[in-house]
Amino acid sequence: MKTLIIARLSASKTLKFATRELAKYLRLIDSDIVVEERLCDKYDATRPYIWVGTESELPAEFPEVADKNLDDAICIDVKDYIGVISGVNERAVLIAVYRFLRELGVAFIRPTGDGEVIPEFKLESCEVKLSEAPSYRHRCICIEGAVSYEHVYNMIDWIPKMGMNGYFIQFANPIHFFERWTRHINNPTLGETETYDIDGYQIKAKLEEDISERSLMYHGVGHGWTAMYLGLGDRVSFEPCTRKLTEEESEFLALVDGKRDIWLGRPEFTELCYSNLKAQDAYINAVVDYCTKHPDVTHIHTWLSDSHNNHCQCENCAGKRPSDLYVEMLNRLDEVMTEKGLTTKVVFLVYHELLWAPEYASIKNMDRFVMMFAPICRSYSQTFASVDMSNPDPIPELDLRAVKYPTSVATLMSMFNEWSKQTPVNDSFDFDYHLWTAHLHDPGYAGISKILFKDMATLDKLGLNGMVSCQLQRTCFPTNLPMHAMAEALWNKKCDYDAMAEKFYSDTFGKEYKTAKEYLEKLSSLIVPDMLLNRDEYASLNAEKKAEMAKAAAELCNSFKDTVAKVLENAADMDKAQKKSWEYLAYHCELASQACYLKHLRISAANEETVNEAREIFKNTAYALEERTHKVFDTWRLISVVNAIF
Repeated sequence: MKTLIIARLSASKTLKFATRELAKYLRLIDSDIVVEERLCDKYDATRPYIWVGTESELPAEFPEVADKNLDDAICIDVKDYIGVISGVNERAVLIAVYRFLRELGVAFIRPTGDGEVIPEFKLESCEVKLSEAPSYRHRCICIEGAVSYEHVYNMIDWIPKMGMNGYFIQFANPIHFFERWTRHINNPTLGETETYDIDGYQIKAKLEEDISERSLMYHGVGHGWTAMYLGLGDRVSFEPCTRKLTEEESEFLALVDGKRDIWLGRPEFTELCYSNLKAQDAYINAVVDYCTKHPDVTHIHTWLSDSHNNHCQCENCAGKRPSDLYVEMLNRLDEVMTEKGLTTKVVFLVYHELLWAPEYASIKNMDRFVMMFAPICRSYSQTFASVDMSNPDPIPELDLRAVKYPTSVATLMSMFNEWSKQTPVNDSFDFDYHLWTAHLHDPGYAGISKILFKDMATLDKLGLNGMVSCQLQRTCFPTNLPMHAMAEALWNKKCDYDAMAEKFYSDTFGKEYKTAKEYLEKLSSLIVPDMLLNRDEYASLNAEKKAEMAKAAAELCNSFKDTVAKVLENAADMDKAQKKSWEYLAYHCELASQACYLKHLRISAANEETVNEAREIFKNTAYALEERTHKVFDTWRLISVVNAIF
């Protein structure tokens, strides 16, 4: 019986995890092989091992990177299971291990326990030789939606498998994401689980261990600094706050329409009086205290409120852009952090009123800060690739009493460009929302996948060094093509979309993949996503034509049910992950057919009774399917969108 030896030179938890993962998958590929893991004192080229380690431990030639702690580069030189798997840092080593496995034919088709296609063959010969660095530094997923610990763990576990490198936990306490799941909000048929009484900090601590074990970049907080200032550190949702403020607390809040009060009853929606240095100090102290207590956070997000038309109107704030006051406060924050020896990167946002660049203020310490462009108001009909920055769109005037956000990607990029010119920094990324809601308007996922891919492939031309995807954690229904496309383009901006998609469908559905691919692409072409994906080519279509297309989409879904059933009838020899893909597709046909029919009724102005009946049938189907689809689909968000639209 053949024995393979995997050797490492470090006792670190990430390298131990990396060698353990490599051994696990090699054993799954060849059940007859014996795989041993060894901790060695030094590298010895004469020993016939697979050596796993960092650049400082093993001989390897890497592409040049700007910062070996922040940037990832990998080197693999293995022949017949002897050689080196290495990275410029420990996170990159883990990425390299998974890349080696992918070169052997392992496919990580979705972030679920049932989403890995593992080929079976004898580990006798192989040759994998490559040296690569990703196109972008930031390749990160941000928590959103309704989730359990398992859902988030699956995502964190999948991230390095596809060459991504970071995770973002919003809020000091992220419990409201987990309560949406535990309470089964938007699914009254399930009720609350027995484990409703959960501890958000405890779940967060477990996730931090998972992030740390993989040495992923860890982004933290973002929302909630105002609540911390008000002494509501445990406040973790956007629900109204009933506590009355003291006169001293109110003094620091923004003056809006003659009152200093909690905006809309929600601290997270409330701005401070940023011209008041004491108010700035309260914000700064909250950030510094958090960074001091949480040194594992590599990137602290220092956001303002999550509302609009709520900035201070006092005589000292009036006439100044919020971005000028914000940058002044950030510079003071940097001074305090430097004095205390804190090296945490500070992420500041270009979002809501802050889309309008400062007129006079500028970031002083460019190495401290990372600029985050968050175009939440954008349309997903226009990609970054279509923007001509040599002929920028005019920027609209800022009226702080009646803010109107542009939806044009070209206009938003002009606004980001003004930020870059006024206060340049050395690092930035796109914080975008393709998979928060937009994908729900494209039931085949073929359209949103191309948009997402093109956006990622073009980031560098806009001066952006990557992506933090603010998204639902369960977006693999009908497939995981959108996230796969995002990950592939972030690693290699020159990747060919068609070749990538072809391989993805093949890995996901097996021998009959072309049938599924053609169906999903046709389904995407029949739906006009009026809400968020206002595609130019459909702008002239009248309601009658749109209704016809929605009806045709519903009929396509219904007719494809028989095809799926036949594939599953002959699935005895199919890979179990691929069989599961077809099972998910069967559930998707049922739900998508009803969704398209409901859209048909709404567009064709059917009577309310008919629409209401169809909507209830659709929602009840979603409720009934959730126990079988929850690993890949966020029913909470779907029902929220349906309730809002219909």
